[in-house]
Amino acid sequence: MSGDTKKQQKVYTAREVATLLAIQNTTVRKYSQLLEKAGYHIHKNELVIEVSLIRM
Repeated sequence: MSGDTKKQQKVYTAREVATLLAIQNTTVRKYSQLLEKAGYHIHKNELVIEVSLIRM
């Protein structure tokens, strides 16, 4: 390896995030829309977020 570090990302569905955070699926979708408007890249059929963002 030439010193390359790769960031690992976990792909969560809106339902999985809702379950992890104990919130409604629609709430996750609303927040993902707000994040997208703020410049975050959101996949339409999947939600890609860093695991560090889902800490309880």
